Parts: sequence; structure tokens; C-alpha cells
Amino acid sequence: MTTWQEVRDKLEEWKKNPDQFKEDAFEAPTENVLNRADAATRILEEFNIIPPERLVIGSNGEIIMTMKDKDVEANLYVWKDGVVELRAYHSICITLEDGSEVELEPDSKDKIPIITILTPAVEQYIEKCKILRDAGLN
Repeated sequence: MTTWQEVRDKLEEWKKNPDQFKEDAFEAPTENVLNRADAATRILEEFNIIPPERLVIGSNGEIIMTMKDKDVEANLYVWKDGVVELRAYHSICITLEDGSEVELEPDSKDKIPIITILTPAVEQYIEKCKILRDAGLN
């Protein structure tokens, strides 16, 4: 995906044609899940987060977006029950004696999130960010 609008367009396409997932034996995301994902894209765009390079539907109707920027990777999940979860991971870069750098990217099962935010904490966190931004404190 190259823009947040393209992500929202894809979510709208999924909303209009839920039968497309039956071929793959996937459960279509509910309207609530799609609406929550749409709302999340608007919040992330407002905070100038890069659009996801990966947007997929899980087999149980959840939506997963993966964003990568430099040494941080973030996954945004909108689970079947409507819970929004953001997990951000930091990759490790080691400088060797010869000055070369080696980036360690552990398998996803080995990654330790540097931040995990669940709904409603997502909304509370974003509200605090807006208050700080409006007050000129961030």
C-alpha cells in the first residue's frame, strides 16, 4: 500500500464484497471490524505514521496491517471482537569490531514488543497525544 487512502479503499472493497473470502475458506471481517480498521487508519494518518506495506485478512475475520520504518516494525490488529491492538518492535543493530553493522531480526515468535496498546487504551493514549500536541508540549 502506498497511501492511507488506498488502505481505506481496500477496506471499503472488502465491506462491499464479503463473499470474496469464501473461496479461501476465510471468515469475512464484520462491518464493525472494518469500521474500526478504517478509524484506526485515520488516526495513524493524522499522526503521520507511514501506511502499511502489508494489509491482510486473517482466517477468523481479523485485519492485520504491517508498517515498517527504519528499525521499527509495527503490526496493527483489529480482532474479530473489535479490539484494536498495536504492537511495535525494535530491531537490534550490532556494530562489529571492524565497524560493520549487523541487523538482527528475530523470528516474529521471538520478537519482544516495545509497546503493546489495546483498546480502549489506544483511544486514551491518542487523546493524551492530542492534548499534548494542542498544548505544544510534544
